[in-house]
Amino acid sequence: MRDKAFDICRTFLSGQWDNISSDDLIINKISIGLSNQLYICSLPDNHKPIGDEPRDALLRLYGQTIDGDDYKVTDSLITMLLSERRLG
Repeated sequence: MRDKAFDICRTFLSGQWDNISSDDLIINKISIGLSNQLYICSLPDNHKPIGDEPRDALLRLYGQTIDGDDYKVTDSLITMLLSERRLG
């Protein structure tokens, strides 16, 4: 799990995220649903963000869904809208 989260964070984030190792990444499990898992991935305290990069990132790992790929698109859209409105 750690290596997968590390690879995803390094792929989509930049700055200090490129300067840490997998062992440095801080991962906290938020919840485990029936099919999805949520984690907060964070930079260690000794690595300050560069510019406007995030210190923390929400990582959602999808499991099996009974509704197919449409559920992933809808769920991602809802997450984006909540984020834009600073509601989640």
